[in-house]
Amino acid sequence: MEAGFCGNVKEYARRVMGVSGNLLKHTKQSGGIFVNGEPCFVVRQLQPGDRIALVIENGAASPNVFPRPGELDIVYEDEDILVLNKPAPLPVHPSKGHVDDSLANRVAAYYAAQGQGYVTRIVTRLDSGTSGLMVLAKHAYAHDALQKQLHGAFIREYLAVVRGRPEKPEGTVNAPIARAEGATILRVVDGTGKPAVTHYKTVLFVGDMALLRLRLETGRTHQIRVHMAYIGHPLVGDFLYGSEDARIDRSALHSCFISFEHPLSGRRMEFEQPLPEDMRALLE
Repeated sequence: MEAGFCGNVKEYARRVMGVSGNLLKHTKQSGGIFVNGEPCFVVRQLQPGDRIALVIENGAASPNVFPRPGELDIVYEDEDILVLNKPAPLPVHPSKGHVDDSLANRVAAYYAAQGQGYVTRIVTRLDSGTSGLMVLAKHAYAHDALQKQLHGAFIREYLAVVRGRPEKPEGTVNAPIARAEGATILRVVDGTGKPAVTHYKTVLFVGDMALLRLRLETGRTHQIRVHMAYIGHPLVGDFLYGSEDARIDRSALHSCFISFEHPLSGRRMEFEQPLPEDMRALLE
């Protein structure tokens, strides 16, 4: 136990160990709270020298994610996290039209080959048509800790090829995003929506296109695609917010850089991936 702490198990888990209320509840229900090797209740008052252990169940494998082997570009892996470079177009989760050909299916097959069950714990989601870096947590505590960083310590940067040349070479789009009325997928800039902030900087111009580097402060659905269309520069190949392009079969968007604090060690982690071939071809 940390020196100088005064309180009960619940307070220590929340304030010192950084465990969320929801995760602590599940741990309590599974009988996973121990002090000095003995099971206990969260209201137990702690004494100097007490040793606290939380046994967090990994859970059963996700029932709707069927293992199916496929390309998996692993950038980094340890006991707590998995960092992948996702190809595009490829959905992250199974859906009605992609029952067993999503990234989750490939990860499930990867774990199955090691005799492990796969529980879907995506930290940073990407659209089907977006390539690049994304993070998965390998257990509930890591997922909980990384989720807390998403609007703070977690840095996400993207490269996008857009139509036209932004009047200002760099700037910020601060415009709330909401679901379009009557739509399930389409998003729009709307004053009633949730706050959304995107910073952009022009990297280079090629003909009637521009390569932008963007950093997200928030993570709304389709945020970059919506914001770029809103300022008059939709992504090349974006059929939903712009128009299709014969040169690329997806939106020209790539998750190029992520940085975060490791959920267990606290060490700063940084990963970067260059433009994929289809986006480089647009600029040549």
